[in-house]
Amino acid sequence: MSARYNALVQFPDDPRQVELVKGLLEKTQQGKIGWVKQGTAVTTSLPNGIAVNFVLATALLSDSWQLFTVRDKQGNELVRVDSPGVFAIIAGSAITSPLLAATNELFTAVHGPKIDDLDRAIESVKKL
Repeated sequence: MSARYNALVQFPDDPRQVELVKGLLEKTQQGKIGWVKQGTAVTTSLPNGIAVNFVLATALLSDSWQLFTVRDKQGNELVRVDSPGVFAIIAGSAITSPLLAATNELFTAVHGPKIDDLDRAIESVKKL
C-alpha cells in the first residue's frame, strides 16, 4: 500500500515501508548508499535491482521533493509517498505520518545542506 494523503483522509502507513525508509536513512547517513542527481530526480540503486527515487519539486521549490518511490527490479512500486505540497503546508492542512516524516528526514540527508564557494573557502582556511 502506498502512502496517500489529501485534506480529509490519511490511509494508514505500512510499518514495513517506514522500516525500509528508516533503513535507507541510516545507510545514507553511514555513507553506504550513494545518491545521484539526474535532472529533476535524485536516485540510487540497491542490490537486487531496487530503484529508489526522489522527484524534485519545480525550480521555484528546488529544496523540496514532490514524489518518493521505491521500485523492485520489475518496476513494481514498493513504496510511494506523495509530498503534501507547499500549499497544503501553508494552509495548515498537511497531514504528517511516520512514513512521511521518515521520507522527509531521508530527503534532508540525501539533499543535504548546500555548500557554496564561501563555505569551501572557510573550510580551506580551517585546513591551513
